[in-house]
Amino acid sequence: METMFAALDLKPGMRLLDIGGGWGGVTQYCGERGVHVTTLTLTAGSARFIQRILEENNYAGQVFLQNFLTHTPKEPYDHVVNLGVIEHIPNYRKFASKMWEVLKPGGRMYLDASAAVEKFAVSSFTRNYIWRGTHTFMTLQDVLAEFLNHGFSVLGVANETRDYELTMLEWAKRFDAAKDDIIAGWGVQNYRVFRLFLWGGTHAFKTNALQAYHVVAERTSSPGPRPSIPRRFRRFVANLR
Repeated sequence: METMFAALDLKPGMRLLDIGGGWGGVTQYCGERGVHVTTLTLTAGSARFIQRILEENNYAGQVFLQNFLTHTPKEPYDHVVNLGVIEHIPNYRKFASKMWEVLKPGGRMYLDASAAVEKFAVSSFTRNYIWRGTHTFMTLQDVLAEFLNHGFSVLGVANETRDYELTMLEWAKRFDAAKDDIIAGWGVQNYRVFRLFLWGGTHAFKTNALQAYHVVAERTSSPGPRPSIPRRFRRFVANLR
């Protein structure tokens, strides 16, 4: 959170959009520092939890049960934070276009996600038992290309693979320590599935099968070239030579 806050140069009174609020970490951290946080989430439980954080602490902010791609704010935001949600928005062209739309000129976006070299390179185990639907690890090269195509200046890219490895390792250890409680509450099958996920993920980051990055990009006043589908296809064919 400290890294994100500094990268966006957040100040009291600024308006921040948090895409995919989870359990309110951004709302809590930024709210207590005077930042107005608007949170988007797709789950009612998350929305209720974040609303309680806002009310109990008297933070300036709001939470909407809404998809980012359909979000239409009354005015653009100062900055945007996206922690992991890009893994569930595989259409980077639409994502970058909407990001340009919701940000003020000079506004920054902080994006953090686990990554793979190839898009949709997700194991059948992960697809069937953990992340169903449109999940794909971020492909950094494709995300950067779309931001550049849509009028963003890339200010920085940082490798966080080691951080993700150590985080998943700690999760796995704590998960194993709580084995009896987890089985009692959710059953042995769920315990086995998520144990494989946590230890397998730790190994994937350790061996560079997966990576992790954060990206900071700034919206310019230019919308960028935004190449058409035919132009993109010609580029694709040219790259096959």
